Order: sequence, then C-alpha cells, then structure tokens
Amino acid sequence: MQRLAPVFSVLILIAVLAGPEGSPQRSAVHGVHSPPSGNRALPATRNWTGLTIIFNADDPWSVFERDLQKAEEWGASVVQVQVSYYARDHSSAGFPVFDRRTPTKKQLLHILKSVKSTGKSLVLHPVLLIQDPDSQYWRGQFEPVHEDLWWSDYSRWIGELAMVAESAETDLLFIGSELTSLQTASSRWIPLIQKTRSIFSGKIGYSANWDSWMKVPFHSELDILGLNGYFPLDLPGESAIRAVTVEDYRSRLLPHWSAMNQWKQQHETPLVFTEVGYPASAIDLSRPWDKGSLILEQLGEKQKLGFEAFLGVFGDSGSHCGILFYALHGHDPGSPSGYTPVLKETRMMWTQLFQESMRP
Repeated sequence: MQRLAPVFSVLILIAVLAGPEGSPQRSAVHGVHSPPSGNRALPATRNWTGLTIIFNADDPWSVFERDLQKAEEWGASVVQVQVSYYARDHSSAGFPVFDRRTPTKKQLLHILKSVKSTGKSLVLHPVLLIQDPDSQYWRGQFEPVHEDLWWSDYSRWIGELAMVAESAETDLLFIGSELTSLQTASSRWIPLIQKTRSIFSGKIGYSANWDSWMKVPFHSELDILGLNGYFPLDLPGESAIRAVTVEDYRSRLLPHWSAMNQWKQQHETPLVFTEVGYPASAIDLSRPWDKGSLILEQLGEKQKLGFEAFLGVFGDSGSHCGILFYALHGHDPGSPSGYTPVLKETRMMWTQLFQESMRP
C-alpha cells in the first residue's frame, strides 16, 4: 500500500481532531508538536479497580451511554474503554484496515472525553485483532512476513492513539494486548515506549495473556504490567461428571496467586488485572475467554461461581494494584451472550469491590 509521509499524517490527524469551527483542539495540537508538559494531575500508584466498557462503532451511541450510566450506578471509579482495530491476517502489515466496528479518531476522542467528564479515572485499552473470520490464528500468533514494515505500522498506530489519549487526558494507555508471539522483542518495544512517552503524559502499560504475563522482558520500562486473567477453572467435560464447587475453583487459582506474589517480591513493576471475566452463558469455565453457547436454564450461574472464586482469592490480595472487570457491552440483562453480569448477586460482587477499592 502507498504510505503517507509522517508530516502529512500529522496534518490529517490535526484536521480530524479539529473543533466544530475547523480549528484544532488545543490539547491535540500540543500532543502533536511538543512533548507533554507532565503538569496535569495523574493518579498516584493506586488501586485501578473498575470495569471495562467495550465500544463498537456499529452500535448506536445510546448503547455506550447506557453502559457509562451503568458504571456510575454500580460505583466504578475507574472505567477502561476497550476498542478493537484490525489487521487483515496474522502475517500482513498495512494496518489497521477499515472495519465498521473500529471508531474513527473523532469518535474515540468523544468516547474518552465522555468518560473523563464523569470524573472517573480513564484507561484506554486498544486491541489489534485479525479481521478474517476464518483465520485459524488469534492476536497472540502474529507472525509478520515483513517485520520492519509491521513494526512501522504498529508504531504509527500507537502514536496516533497516544495523541488522542493525551487530548482526552487519559490516565492510563495500554500499548499492546496479548501479542504473545511478539512480546519478547524488547528491541522493538522499548523504542515504542519511549516514543509514546514523548507524546503521552499519562501512565503506560502492556497487557499480557494469562499464560504468558511473566514473559514480558521490557516490563521494567512500563508503569504497569497488565494481566488478562482468564485462568481456566473447569477441566474439559468435568461438570458433566460431577458438581464442581467454588472451593474447587479457588484451589485452582491458588498457584496463580502464588506466582503473582512471587513476582511482587522480585520485581517493582505493578501488576493489574486488565481483564477478568466469565461468560454469562458458559456451560463450564474451562475456556472463560470463550463466551459460550445458549444454556438458558443456568444462565449466569457459572459466571457467579467464577467471580465468587476469583474474588475469594484475589479480591483483597496484595499481589496486584487493581482489577478491571470485563465487560459491559450494552447487553440486555436477559441476553445469553456476553460478559455483563446477569444475576444480582454477581453485580453486587462488583459493586462491593468498587466500594472497598476506594477506602483509604
């Protein structure tokens, strides 16, 4: 594909972020032309406990508004906005490609400012996915044919997101999510982190998959190392043989709790659970990253057990600096799809943790 000169890209971004009369937003211009001053107030090392709202540009704006209102009602003081961008396949550069689910820069700025206007701490968590629905690969298996071109596209993409995040006074920006096959390339990540710091004055993190979070060699360059905590709780087919209890689930989480405590003793980089979720319609929790199928008679029951076990182990643990629940996405409470809590008892677990996280 034909590639734009950097200065031309910057001019386009300024035009996109222009105010209603065509002049650039002041903060956007500041982010483009000079390093951030570092003077704006940021949360100190703190508890980043809150919830995630997924924004899909295909949804009506009212869906996001309802989710943000729900975050208010449930008492979340931190809102993580997750947005999806797409590469054509696992090996190609030239991304992100057009996708109706992806917000424009102007939409993203509006989303972030809407959250910030509520007074909540704001986290931006962009994810790069594979667009081909028939692909056998997932984002942890990117394998660029042309590595330099791929990383050039990635650096440009993160740089543009950092400018938008700075304009919205975002508190925490994740510059990667579950890129397992690429996350050992410190020589690529460290310059990217340095470039992002020249644009963005908030905190910078990277979120790793539950089975590879200890394999992020550049973590000391970050402010936060994120952990997407989809730890399997059931053995495949186990629930068809016997009733699995909360105590079973807790015992299976304890090795992960031990690993995190050992990490804390050996490293200074704070850990945050960037995603913790259980699907409402799960038959079992052997694959909590899979939203499951339609099982109306037990809708929400496995979800409740999963959160009860997780919070029983990690809820008041000193091994991390916060839990960002996954996720609100405008789902009707009666819908069998998605990760939004469907039972009152589950919602109360979230609310209780939000309240506890705000105590001195």
